[in-house]
Amino acid sequence: MRRKYKRKQIGAPSGGRVHWLLMFLSKDFTRTYRLHFDYEYHNYHFTRYEGRTACDEYIVIRTSRDCFRVMYFNFDTLYFEYFSEETARECADHIEEVYERIKQAENAGRN
Repeated sequence: MRRKYKRKQIGAPSGGRVHWLLMFLSKDFTRTYRLHFDYEYHNYHFTRYEGRTACDEYIVIRTSRDCFRVMYFNFDTLYFEYFSEETARECADHIEEVYERIKQAENAGRN
């Protein structure tokens, strides 16, 4: 009797999708922001709250296989930032960079 074994393959698991952007974001970021996403098109909406008040948000839209467009808005300072990146890793790195800048500015404002 011959046994059949599943071979390990590269890529997304069968029947599902891998959201690479979420894998590249730090635990600190994903714990701080509330996430809503569109499973089919890989669009993301991150919102940070203090109590019931929204502080800032990121809207990430994957317009093609090689383009992630990101819009950041801070409700307190009315600061906008828009950028686009080619890969999920570059997009996550840029989001983390903006997050660190905002975090540093908030900590400087408290001191």
